[in-house]
Amino acid sequence: MTIYIRSDESGVFDYKHSEFFVFAGLIFLDKQELDLTSRRHLSLEKKLRNKTKYKTLPELKASLLDPSDRRTLFTVTKSINRFAVVIKINELDKKRIFRDKKSKQQYLDYAFKTGLKTAMECLINRGSILMDDSVMIDIIMDERNTASTGEYNLRDSILHDFREGASNMKWGKEFKAILPNLEDVKLRYGHSDRDAMIRAADILANRILYEVKNDSLVNIRDSNLFITKLPWRDES
Repeated sequence: MTIYIRSDESGVFDYKHSEFFVFAGLIFLDKQELDLTSRRHLSLEKKLRNKTKYKTLPELKASLLDPSDRRTLFTVTKSINRFAVVIKINELDKKRIFRDKKSKQQYLDYAFKTGLKTAMECLINRGSILMDDSVMIDIIMDERNTASTGEYNLRDSILHDFREGASNMKWGKEFKAILPNLEDVKLRYGHSDRDAMIRAADILANRILYEVKNDSLVNIRDSNLFITKLPWRDES
């Protein structure tokens, strides 16, 4: 079984200027579901391109769309399993996490892995993924500024923690193995202008950030959307 993850982020991870930061992603349990959703998204984008204001845009990202058009594209993935990580920046240990670029990246990798693992655990509990299945995970995240070894560090961390489990003393969290037969994790950083599902993840991340800022996440909560809040002490 191959599980396909397409992810993007919204907000700026900077405690001086931002209150929240969001990772969001789509989880496809087979290639057919991925391809079908991509075609639906592209079809709606093609219709939106008929509007004069969008004809010359390189891509239809959330920040460039009218609210009504963002909502239209948001509906494409409502039936898809989705996950999000909402980071409340002012609750973080700023001296440790914002010490330098590396420490910031380590926390962002931890946050992404935690949110994805929470969603996968929910899908395992539902029986959508069988814990004993032989699994491959294929992840494409929107291109971001990261060290040249960043994708390998995150990839290795997901592979190890999902398959073996881990104790993370730095963040004070235990990771139990959830996929003991996980064969491999393929992680790449892609470009949203070339991948419709990264753009769909961008729409999702943007919407979640909007709802979080307005204290209205209840507006979009449903059984297919798994939201993790960080830091852990902020969860209730």
